Amino acid sequence: ENFSTWDDSQVNFHVSDHRFMARGGEVLFLQLGHLFSDIEKHQQVIADVVANNPIYDHLEFDLSKLQQNLDNQFIKLLKSETNSIEKVANFIDRTLKDYDINNAQRPAHLAKIPTCYVFEAFLFANELFTLLNSNISKLEKIEFLQILCIMQVLRSIMARSCQLDTTVPKMPNFHGNYAWIACSPTATSSDPIRKHAESSYQKNEEIIYRVLRAEGKKNQLTERDYVQIDAHSLNVFKKMAKTIGLVIPNNGGHQRFVLNANLTRLFVYTLIPAGQRIQINEFLARIQAHYSISFYADQLQEAICWQYEKVSEPTTDIKLTWFEESLRQSG
Repeated sequence: ENFSTWDDSQVNFHVSDHRFMARGGEVLFLQLGHLFSDIEKHQQVIADVVANNPIYDHLEFDLSKLQQNLDNQFIKLLKSETNSIEKVANFIDRTLKDYDINNAQRPAHLAKIPTCYVFEAFLFANELFTLLNSNISKLEKIEFLQILCIMQVLRSIMARSCQLDTTVPKMPNFHGNYAWIACSPTATSSDPIRKHAESSYQKNEEIIYRVLRAEGKKNQLTERDYVQIDAHSLNVFKKMAKTIGLVIPNNGGHQRFVLNANLTRLFVYTLIPAGQRIQINEFLARIQAHYSISFYADQLQEAICWQYEKVSEPTTDIKLTWFEESLRQSG
């Protein structure tokens, strides 16, 4: 259709919709900015969390060095490695300059984020550097950056929820005090770990919901207020987890945590420095140390005890073959 003005066209177009990812990335940027803003103080916070736990030995603990490494890798990616993409973007920008839409400016209000994400930001910074320093193509790096950013959003939401929910039991080997039990995407209903994965997703969703209601009650919120609150927290968790395939199916019952091939590859590129080899048991331990995703052996046992809040019988019938096959298929 031909429209005489931009306002007339808005009957047919949504001009305020956008893909939600931590407010366009600002929250993640602020997490990293806060981490590097007081290096001496935050290095002590990190040291207290790891408390000589050898599972974190693969990380860079010198925050000054980590910041410089991260800066260098981002400059390399954005200025040199993606130069050809930049040329295409500039060509499109110049060509369409005459058609720019001078939409009215919308006011924005200053806000703040919690300062409690120091350790999550520390893990995120290390994962970003390892990914950017990997030997995969630049387009793959950008693709996995997107998935990693979503994982950071999910991790932040759960970590904050468990900080505020005093009823959540402690996870002995994970700082965030939560657990995600994952199964194979093709696991059948008779697979015992699938049942745990379904319960795991349900429990994590319940924790977020309970915290939002408890905090809302303190601030005397009405039920109408929760429409916006849920939209930017609980619904983000659900939607983003499904977007990257961490939770399936998109609709219907039996929703559960799973690990698909893309997530498996992400963990390889973010948790194992380029050129290094590690044992698969150490790889599983790193996955739990970063995300508290568990699906085998002692880590699974810990997650089950946390989930059901009681000591359970050892799980002896859980196989790892599906994960090993996923690694093989991913190259």
